[in-house]
Amino acid sequence: MTSSDKTKNSPLGKSTTYPTQYDPSQLFPIERKPMREKLGITGSLPFFGLDFWNAYELSWLNLRGKPQVGIMNFSVSADSPNIVESKSLKLYLNSFTQTRMDEAGDLIQILRTDLSDAFGSPVQVSIRQPDVFPATRLEELNGLSLDRLDIGTDKYTPDPSFLKSNEEEFPVEETLVSNLLKTNCPVTGQPDWASLQIHYAGPQIDQEGLLKYIISLRSSEDFHEQCVERIFLVASMNRSHMLENLPVIMISSEDSDAFIRRAYEQGVSDYISRPFDAKVVYRRVYNTIKLYAKQRRLVSMVTSQILEKEKNNMLLINILSHVVEFRNGENGSHVQHMRQLSERLLETLCAKTDRYRLTPQDCDLIALASSMHDIGKIAIDAKILNKPGKLTPEEFEQMKQHTILGAKMLDDLAAHHNEKLVRTACDICRWHHERYDGHGYPDGLVGDEIPISAQVVSLADVYDTLISERVYKPAYSHEQAMSMILNGECGVFNPLLIECLKELRETLRCELDVPPLNVKCEKAPGDGAKPAESKE
Repeated sequence: MTSSDKTKNSPLGKSTTYPTQYDPSQLFPIERKPMREKLGITGSLPFFGLDFWNAYELSWLNLRGKPQVGIMNFSVSADSPNIVESKSLKLYLNSFTQTRMDEAGDLIQILRTDLSDAFGSPVQVSIRQPDVFPATRLEELNGLSLDRLDIGTDKYTPDPSFLKSNEEEFPVEETLVSNLLKTNCPVTGQPDWASLQIHYAGPQIDQEGLLKYIISLRSSEDFHEQCVERIFLVASMNRSHMLENLPVIMISSEDSDAFIRRAYEQGVSDYISRPFDAKVVYRRVYNTIKLYAKQRRLVSMVTSQILEKEKNNMLLINILSHVVEFRNGENGSHVQHMRQLSERLLETLCAKTDRYRLTPQDCDLIALASSMHDIGKIAIDAKILNKPGKLTPEEFEQMKQHTILGAKMLDDLAAHHNEKLVRTACDICRWHHERYDGHGYPDGLVGDEIPISAQVVSLADVYDTLISERVYKPAYSHEQAMSMILNGECGVFNPLLIECLKELRETLRCELDVPPLNVKCEKAPGDGAKPAESKE
């Protein structure tokens, strides 16, 4: 006998007499396996969880016949082989109404044994008696409440299209809760209410969409345990874009319009009713797979074109940057180092904090734009750029203009003025010599008034300038460069970025092949206290 037949032949959903003496046979277990197979869940579970139950109408008699009351709480693991239908649980608990017990502990032991047998897994049981009622309050699940969101909806049948995630943001780990889960029992047709807690790690789920999806279950006929697992499954598939890349074809003998609509709403590509012609099914499956294959080829083609365009853009940016380096008498590695350093600093910063809300795309953009940080030097007199000694105050003032000139060059690109790459490069050009304490130039910005893009490039620029040979100075060792930055000889930087630099000290030494400490490096005469900025 299947679980479905067993349910149909049970007393559930029918008129019944409430038992008044202890009767464990009232408990009606229902296998989870068939319900999970309908959802495509087989083998090891892709999730973990607990089902919590609260029973507010528990009563029994003591040995002298006096009624006792309590609030029962119990929990069972989601990997138990069975669930217990809620009406049968209520009948079972009411069977204790005229049953005598020596003490509450005896009742707890009976409840634990019966429920564990019914669920097929250990059940934890507790009973709160009247002496603790004053201190008992309705407990809320821990987590950020979705119910706080002011949304509007008119969808009350399951609609997985509400579930979306933000792939552009960094992965998060969060716990979300809602008290708005309501479905109808598939056995009795009565409404079932529950609070829901979801804990996950990965791309951030759109919270408004998740709440709308929970509400869309309001008219569905499912056990809550099955609803929760469907929410997990559909949310996971949407977050991983499986339904976009994997065609799902459903074959069923159910031919009602509502059922078929529901299947399409949940993301199936095609629906085939039983009985069916095998040749027709083969052709429809073949056509669906063929359609998806064409779609993947188109996506691949467009992706290749975009990558080729990005490659050409990077090539042009690198050529322009190398022209500036050549005029400045540098060895050609500065642009490459700037990108490497910026990438590493940004990776470490994003792993440490989400304060700046940088997406992977933002980080790539900043690393690319870092190549253009010194394009303003193309407008500076070559005699100043390549002077081997310390600059005069007048020459230094001219040198400082490269920040303003570079930003103006980019700002004057009328056709591309509002492109994100241009805006990012413009910020970097103008403010990569600002310092966190306001003692930089050209505008004397303080703290996070300086865009984070310019802050990152600023630190990368100083480090690479220190470890590289220049016309006015020899290369310093990695240890010397780190010491000078940490001691404030090159100005004050964002403390978070300094922490990132400390964490990267060995990575940078290896990746940039920095000379070890025993390589002799001496200051050029007249370099002063700020060797990294003596020419800038």
